Amino acid sequence: MESARWGAVTALTPLRRGWTPWLRIVFALGSTTTLFVRPLLQMRVIALGRWTLVRRDERPPALLFETNWTGAWESYIDDFARIMPMQWRSIWGGAEGFPGPKPVTGLLQYIAAHDHKADHFYTGYREGATTHTVANALALQPRFERFLRDVDGAEPDEFARRWEGFLTDVQGQL
Repeated sequence: MESARWGAVTALTPLRRGWTPWLRIVFALGSTTTLFVRPLLQMRVIALGRWTLVRRDERPPALLFETNWTGAWESYIDDFARIMPMQWRSIWGGAEGFPGPKPVTGLLQYIAAHDHKADHFYTGYREGATTHTVANALALQPRFERFLRDVDGAEPDEFARRWEGFLTDVQGQL
């Protein structure tokens, strides 16, 4: 089985003075709803995204962004920028030198310049698993448990018929 290709970015971006109060509002709003990140969640490639404001003596704060996902980083960043440009601007618009989400070439260069490369990467997923396959498995689990209850004590031919029906019903989640 081929291993999933995981990517990770740990970017530290200096912020312009006065941007921190805006970010506190953005993050407070983001902690109350998934509305603004729903397009990203529906892609089912991101495993983690975390932002931290870092205070620095005598200098404006910096924004620490940590993320990991399955797939190539260029397509992940491009997809993220394409479907969520308003969110990019809302978060990084006050970062020094931020080029904006499009064109993605400048954004990729900006991220590469601020990324502090991961020395190690740990995933609790089995080899070959992706965020998408894990999300599907979690969504499928209650249906599978119900199937097991329904076929408890079934004769082999009945079990085989119902198993084929179950697999047909859930094939989109496999």
